[in-house]
Amino acid sequence: MLAALTVAAAVYSAIANFPRGLILALLLIVAALGAWHGLLRRGLARVVGLGLAALCLWPSLALADKLLSGEDAAYIDWSVNNCATKSTDKEHALVDQANAKDAAGFLRKYQSTNLGDALATPSKRDAMCADIKGWYGPGGSRFPDLIKWEGTAAATPASNKPAPATTERKGRRRSSQ
Repeated sequence: MLAALTVAAAVYSAIANFPRGLILALLLIVAALGAWHGLLRRGLARVVGLGLAALCLWPSLALADKLLSGEDAAYIDWSVNNCATKSTDKEHALVDQANAKDAAGFLRKYQSTNLGDALATPSKRDAMCADIKGWYGPGGSRFPDLIKWEGTAAATPASNKPAPATTERKGRRRSSQ
């Protein structure tokens, strides 16, 4: 029963956090197999099995405990100001968690992230917005679902849009019969 629950949890993690979840699930499965092999054998086979388990558990712990960094928060804040995005409650919770663990380090990384060059040209801004969407948007590669895009044209801030012409006449024209 416990093995079935473990497998179910690994499958859920692999799907919910793709691709990190898949890598984590594979590492944990190999670690479990190596530990089982090491417990059942003697001599060199035991050492190899337990060593394999330890080698697979070490990176899986690093993958499982990834905190939002100040650099990540700087990218998200930049996108909120320049890419018509909104941060999610998940992002706010991760910022609070990172601040609770190491507030000084988080703030140092946040302030050292220089994104001034990304606004040099519209094409650079568009490229940075696309990168941030890929990293933190729905299905993002770094942290998925930390930002939501307000519209489909996410690269143009509202301040750069021209004002609509107000001299046009609204309504239907009367026919001159």
